[in-house]
Amino acid sequence: MSSLDQLFATVCPGGAMDGRLFAKLCKVGKLCDGGPDADLVFAKVKQYKERKIGAAQFKQAVDLLADRRSIALEQAASMLSRGLSEMAAAAERAQTSGNRGP
Repeated sequence: MSSLDQLFATVCPGGAMDGRLFAKLCKVGKLCDGGPDADLVFAKVKQYKERKIGAAQFKQAVDLLADRRSIALEQAASMLSRGLSEMAAAAERAQTSGNRGP
């Protein structure tokens, strides 16, 4: 199982990713700005009339974004993993700071 497959399985346990989540993941991973670039790539890889992508399409989308930035696919996967880790750490900090006693 590749690092992108593991990342996809972590983010999408149901097996499908929508465009909003793809854009957010790209933004926190600093793979793109999360706006039009992510939307255009997402639209390019998804099936006609579908709203979500699977693991193979996710890998294809990350490959397209890596090509646009002239970086290797594994480097792009590393950037996304790092961004996901930072996002999880921020969520955990927010949760613990919100759980203050009376």
